[in-house]
Amino acid sequence: MRRARCELTLWLQYGRKLATLHGAAVYITELPQAEHGADEWQTAMEALLLVAERNGPKTMARIVIMRCAEPA
Repeated sequence: MRRARCELTLWLQYGRKLATLHGAAVYITELPQAEHGADEWQTAMEALLLVAERNGPKTMARIVIMRCAEPA
């Protein structure tokens, strides 16, 4: 099964790179429970599902993930 590519590669803290929607989903689910259970990350997962299941806008998912991953 071919994985959908993000429009632009995401570079996160510590040089981690997310190049696929699947990679972004795995990154979010591997976060500590308190963090990935936060409303912001749940919104990011919903955006990824929208792209994966309904061919939604990849740019929206990318922006949501970038905003969540920014250091506070």
